[in-house]
Amino acid sequence: MTVITNYRLIPSVTFPGGSEDVLRALTWITTHLNDVGDVERIFIMGHSAGGVHVAGYLLKPSLYDVSIHVKGVILFSVPYEIPVINKTTADFRNAAEVYYAGAKKISVHQPLQPFAD
Repeated sequence: MTVITNYRLIPSVTFPGGSEDVLRALTWITTHLNDVGDVERIFIMGHSAGGVHVAGYLLKPSLYDVSIHVKGVILFSVPYEIPVINKTTADFRNAAEVYYAGAKKISVHQPLQPFAD
């Protein structure tokens, strides 16, 4: 079985809203599809910003729900480290600043931050 979900977009949502949307989708799947499929074998895939949200869900302890059995993850074309300086296009940098509520918060909340230092 495949379930395709979506997430809220900026500017109506900021961090960790996208990762909260991943949690809500997984909660819905495990609640409503238990009779249809094996919810003990869930794989999550996220592409680009969707991958940022999946990584945020998995790596942020306050969001990760251990009762949901995620068997595997596919992160495709995910910007794991988001440069604050002008190494990316202006649109991408501006979107990241809006989502993370400021340029200084990007480095604190980006997907690979738990592995820094």
